[in-house]
Amino acid sequence: MKVLSILVFAIELFLSHQTGDRSGEESKALARVMRIDEGWLRQAAHVILFFLLSLFAGLGFGPWALLGCVVWSVLDEISKRSVPGRHSSVRDMFLNLAGVAAGGLIVFLL
Repeated sequence: MKVLSILVFAIELFLSHQTGDRSGEESKALARVMRIDEGWLRQAAHVILFFLLSLFAGLGFGPWALLGCVVWSVLDEISKRSVPGRHSSVRDMFLNLAGVAAGGLIVFLL
């Protein structure tokens, strides 16, 4: 689980620090292939990635790792201010936190 949590973290870090143009192009292309709304895809990505991160980190490193996931979910949005074409969003931060909460719930139930 430790390796999976590090892998999900690396993927999330890579995706969230792409330029706005690149991120937009990739989301549009993926939404087109999946035949779903791009806005929905982008919102779901926040929840899914942070769910997986907290699930794997909590199971691999222990429940205290969930605190790190909460901190990262906030720092991730703040750090986007420095990426060209990206912006920080309170809504996205809450989507991140929803994913952490869902993953954390499963960690505690197991």
